Amino acid sequence: MKLKKKILITGIGSDIAQGMCRIIKQKFPSCKIYGSDIGYMHSGKLFADRLTIFPRADRKIEYIKKLNSYIQKNKIDLFIPTSETEILLFDKYKKKIKINKFICPSTKLILIGSDKYKTYQYLKSLGIQTPWTYQTKDLKKPIKFPCLVKGKHGRGSKNLFICNNSEEAKFFSKYFKNGIFQEILVPKEKEITCAIYRFKNKEIKILQLLRSLKDGYTVWSKVVKNKNIETLCRNLTKKINFYGPANFQLILTKKGPRIFEINPRFSSTILMRNYLGFTDFIWSIEEAFNLKITKKKILSQKIISRFDEIKFLN
Repeated sequence: MKLKKKILITGIGSDIAQGMCRIIKQKFPSCKIYGSDIGYMHSGKLFADRLTIFPRADRKIEYIKKLNSYIQKNKIDLFIPTSETEILLFDKYKKKIKINKFICPSTKLILIGSDKYKTYQYLKSLGIQTPWTYQTKDLKKPIKFPCLVKGKHGRGSKNLFICNNSEEAKFFSKYFKNGIFQEILVPKEKEITCAIYRFKNKEIKILQLLRSLKDGYTVWSKVVKNKNIETLCRNLTKKINFYGPANFQLILTKKGPRIFEINPRFSSTILMRNYLGFTDFIWSIEEAFNLKITKKKILSQKIISRFDEIKFLN
């Protein structure tokens, strides 16, 4: 499909952004990719046609000023923030950012998914079974050991610890105040990441991937289909009432699926999903430019894996 547009993708050093670039170059080769990050010490040069440095997103005034200037100077047609910090900033200040077309999750989904304690509270309010969760700053709540400790924001696989007793709980409560204690779900071999895409016409697509993690990244996954998981994801998507992409992380326990995290963004399995026929990133671009939606058969029972490549940058 011929689409000649200028696309700005942030966090170009990340696997998510680089997966996006690969998909664009394959599906929309006439598009020009502009990549941004907070530095140049990454492999983004291999994926974007042009690179630039942006301020950190927590320096919001500088970031918005640089972003607007860059969009105007380069006549950017589509903006795609990839990091959670940038997604949060863009959603809050998008009226101040001079871009007409962008790919960013719905506001309600961001508010629920960007804070893991709020995710727990929301799921609990709906009567959905979820692992018990307490804020690390609150030691008055009863805690069973061992349990997980992780940050309320960002990827749950980063800053992830095991808390074994009350002494360790006191330590985390003192030095990891913006975190949560959470029940360990079992069996860990039954962790499933569910990619969700809801089209503007309200059609919902779901892909379930049984996965194995290494250093926080999915390195192996198998397409599975469980009716209870399908129903849970579909009903939750309708309840939140969002459009575009999301990821629900869960473990299939003996008592059924238990969601422990909602990611309001594309995830690191974006390229894997694309190979499997779940082309949610392509759908988002097609919807942004009002193009005909490409539909492919989603492969079932397929196993897909990630491996490293090494290339020279000069």
